[in-house]
Amino acid sequence: MTQNETRKLHVWLHMFGTPSSVSPATSTPPAKNTPKPKTKATNKSQPSSGSGIGLVGNTTGNCGNNHTETVAKCNSLSAGFNAKYYKPGFMTEVPRLLQPDEIEPLPMILQSGVVSFEGTDQAMQAVRCKLMLAQGYGRSLLREVLVFLGAWEVDEDDFCYRMMAQVVEAILLNGLIPYAYECFRDEKDIVTPAQSVLLKLLVSVYRPPVQAPGTPHLGSPNQHSILSIHPFNIPSPSITASPSNSAASSVGESTEPYEVPPTIEGSIPTFFVGVFRKQVLPPTIKIIQLQGAIRKGKEKKEKFEYSLWDLDRIYEGVYQFLELLVLFSEDEEAKKVLLAGDKGLVADLVQFLGELDRAIPRWVASKAPPPPPPAPAPTKDEDELASRVGKAYMVERPFDVEVTRGEEGENIIHELDDDEEEDDDGRDDERGLAEPEDFTWPHIKRYLVLLLSGFAWKNKAVQDIVREKGGLQVILNQCMIDDDNPYIREHAILCIRNVLEGNPTNQKIVEELDAVRTVPSEVLDKNGYEHFIDENGRVQLRKLPEKGK
Repeated sequence: MTQNETRKLHVWLHMFGTPSSVSPATSTPPAKNTPKPKTKATNKSQPSSGSGIGLVGNTTGNCGNNHTETVAKCNSLSAGFNAKYYKPGFMTEVPRLLQPDEIEPLPMILQSGVVSFEGTDQAMQAVRCKLMLAQGYGRSLLREVLVFLGAWEVDEDDFCYRMMAQVVEAILLNGLIPYAYECFRDEKDIVTPAQSVLLKLLVSVYRPPVQAPGTPHLGSPNQHSILSIHPFNIPSPSITASPSNSAASSVGESTEPYEVPPTIEGSIPTFFVGVFRKQVLPPTIKIIQLQGAIRKGKEKKEKFEYSLWDLDRIYEGVYQFLELLVLFSEDEEAKKVLLAGDKGLVADLVQFLGELDRAIPRWVASKAPPPPPPAPAPTKDEDELASRVGKAYMVERPFDVEVTRGEEGENIIHELDDDEEEDDDGRDDERGLAEPEDFTWPHIKRYLVLLLSGFAWKNKAVQDIVREKGGLQVILNQCMIDDDNPYIREHAILCIRNVLEGNPTNQKIVEELDAVRTVPSEVLDKNGYEHFIDENGRVQLRKLPEKGK
């Protein structure tokens, strides 16, 4: 099907079906005895359930015109096709049956049909992209492939991941990312697995991985394409740095090709910020508040209805949202969009960080409880007694042994280790956090501090909002080591600097803060010192008394 438009269309109609046609306007006059309708008549018929029109309102742009254009172009190419010949939907369940090394042709088919690279009809590639999302079978197949990438935890360097990143880029360039996200929505999930993977791929599109020196470039001359891998791995021509703008070329070195990510249009941050604030933050904050109430004994554990599996799905979605927001905050134009209006996003982030600070305690790995002492070795008499008792009460154990065939056909019995018998839900056992209500939301605090730091830099309006919402104290509380949030102390110090810079009101509040208590330091403990608060509210050091005196 590569570089053959007719075959591509055949495959597309086999997989997704024919698009629903829009009936042409009729000029037949109404019957004499037929009363005219009171409402204004429309010339367009209602779209079918598989057309994908009108599900997300204005967020998708002019969906009706796009769908009509898709129908017209497909009908012009498939004029001689027999519609009864196509039985779509046969590919929808395929991703559930395959492994990563078996599914590679499927992303290649999708990439070949929608991504614009050299030698393809860009207009028809766009038509097929719209057709894929316009049909229910196309949305279902795309959802299953995204879920596949998440379920198998496919690495970003994997071939399938790079193929799907190009497909997501094609959807982005056709203005259908908001529509695709809403198509994968499920009322029972805050963020569905397909939506989480879509956000992750979108981050990869906007922020392509750094290419190692000496590796072949797989870019495209199109300034909007970041990967554009040919189905047969034929490298496309790449963009090279201009000698006048490259420091390497000025000293006679060879210039490496670079990848130009697509421009972040203002509608994309606006859409995802709205979804994050309305659909993601409120239910997530309620879960964290319930966790804090259970830790304080104000609520019973039985009231927590989420399992670790549920929390993992929610956490993955929140994590990908924050990673996308951090990426937007690094772009000046997108950052202006995020902070437009009443800057409600800043207030929501401060509230989110405050709830996490109150409900989720920090953790330092070096202060983890020591392992229990090893059990004493049994004596010779105890070994003999245990052997006699074991033989007397020997039973068959079919669930913790594994029988394999040796080279000569003999049976070899392997006893399974304890680690192999444990359930996957027993994670975090070293801290005793196997219960769902003890979920720690790793890295989330760090992302929130990073976002607030970027927003507050030389922005007095944001600095004032942080102060008004009680964010100064919350950010100061993050100036401690937390192994669930690596380097959060350094990020918090930089955030405080950005919040205080050029803002006397914030500086005065921090200056008037009193030390309430000191946090033990493992470094001081090892050297025999401790810190304390004197009568003037200042932190001092003193020598610990020697043990036994």
